[in-house]
Amino acid sequence: MEKIKTAVMAAIVVAMIATVGTVAVPMPVQAAELSGELTIAGSTTVLPINQECARVLMVENPELRISVSGGGSGHGVKAVGEGAIDIGAASRDVKSKEMETYPDLKPVVVGKDSVAIVLHQNNGVSDLTLEEASKIFSGEITNWKDVGGTDGEIRVITREGGSGTRDCFETSVMKPFDREIAGKASVKPSNGDIRATVSRDEKSIGYLSLGYVDKSLKAIKIDGVEATEENVLSGAYPISRSLYIITKGAPSELEKAFIDFVLSEEGQKMVEEMGYISTVAVPMPVQAAELSGELTIAGSTTVLPINQECARVLMVENPELRISVSGGGSGHGVKAVGEGAIDIGAASRDVKSKEMETYPDLKPVVVGKDSVAIVLHQNNGVSDLTLEEASKIFSGEITNWKDVGGTDGEIRVITREGGSGTRDCFETSVMKPFDREIAGKASVKPSNGDIRATVSRDEKSIGYLSLGYVDKSLKAIKIDGVEATEENVLSGAYPISRSLYIITKGAPSELEKAFIDFVLSEEGQKIVGEMGYIKLVVTQAPKPTPKVAHTTAPAEAASTPAPTATPTPTPPGFEALFAIAGLLAIAQALLRKK
Repeated sequence: MEKIKTAVMAAIVVAMIATVGTVAVPMPVQAAELSGELTIAGSTTVLPINQECARVLMVENPELRISVSGGGSGHGVKAVGEGAIDIGAASRDVKSKEMETYPDLKPVVVGKDSVAIVLHQNNGVSDLTLEEASKIFSGEITNWKDVGGTDGEIRVITREGGSGTRDCFETSVMKPFDREIAGKASVKPSNGDIRATVSRDEKSIGYLSLGYVDKSLKAIKIDGVEATEENVLSGAYPISRSLYIITKGAPSELEKAFIDFVLSEEGQKMVEEMGYISTVAVPMPVQAAELSGELTIAGSTTVLPINQECARVLMVENPELRISVSGGGSGHGVKAVGEGAIDIGAASRDVKSKEMETYPDLKPVVVGKDSVAIVLHQNNGVSDLTLEEASKIFSGEITNWKDVGGTDGEIRVITREGGSGTRDCFETSVMKPFDREIAGKASVKPSNGDIRATVSRDEKSIGYLSLGYVDKSLKAIKIDGVEATEENVLSGAYPISRSLYIITKGAPSELEKAFIDFVLSEEGQKIVGEMGYIKLVVTQAPKPTPKVAHTTAPAEAASTPAPTATPTPTPPGFEALFAIAGLLAIAQALLRKK
């Protein structure tokens, strides 16, 4: 009997250990606490985002000090470029002249914004055409009665030179009509000052970031279109811009921690709370069953596989819909849509200022991001180049592989044609910072696919193409020790990247808008990711499984596998606790019998 008791006790102890083992949860690993100092300055539009993100980070990290101030986008770009601050803030694109002066700048998009034209709440005007707005701000229209209001002088309020808000306004409202803001306009140094002035003066008109509009002002329609998040994302509202934070060179560990926080779910929630448009905000997709008609799309061969697959899915779901998709390069896409030869253009670079002057009605919409990778044959021993070495190779100054650590042999340079968005991105990031041009004797290819085919067959060649086209037949080399990866592109560590656009002429038609909304939807962005590009982050409520399954990505695009979810440990439940209690009760009963 004693042996039985001993055996039962041993079994109970083993069972208890096993049971306790099943409910054990590892102690959470504490995230490394941040410490040190950061200085951030620039755009007053981005200011409240940076202030709130800094406040939260400093509360969570007592040893961290972040100083945040304004000064305007021009100040932010200059100060970070000169090394006077750690992070600059801008509410406009970095200008080409600024990039020439400070070639190490690394801008990161943290949100979008729209510039609203605002009046006093008591002003009877509620809608202006874009041209009427340009005439008012240039001083050609000076009385409210000339635009449907009551008789009275129009008092124009504007931002200072260098302001990102002013830059966006001038680019969208003044430059298309070759006008300038009147010299006698009253100049204010911030969005807050514009708001305070217009809210007190019934005859005034001004413009400010959509995030600063409140009940004290009236944001007017432009050509009948309201300044709303949905209209900005769809391209229907004509005055919008991206918001940036900028580092000089690859961000330091502390700078990267701040950038990562702003781009995180918590940081993007703050972007929205400040009244701006989060990088995860996208319009709901249009019901495909309602679509019919014809669309023609052409342009960038980088954006081509995205447009092809989105068109295929929409046409399967809509038998009465016909979409013709072709390439031709970014230059062709911009020109063709600007001239009205096609409905939607595709570009893998920003629309150039000269193109906007020629075609002032262009409305570009960002649908994803991409990186341009410098590629070699798999057997080439070189795996890393500095940015300057790359510029010297493509300019023809370095002509032998042994000069960059490879085996002796002539370097054969392969490049894209003029007008290509891929080439434009490469030249902007690699050649222009060193005031170099691609050698005239370089072999020119008309597409990413042709570059890939050529380099994969020639061990002595070097080329560049969209990251989405890199496959196992090529070697994408590091630049200054940094790999061309999605993470490095988003963090700003990898220096050669760009936005991908689809473009309409003027506000999109109903059918054009349906296509744009689909590409920006959760389903469309999944396609962007499947093509090997960097999708805009999408957070939406779950929706039913789509009735059309995607085929595998076209041969011209690399497929990116979905990440595998990490299992979450199950916390201890009442079942386990009751089991332990029961075993203890049995043990106690046996000991009493003894």
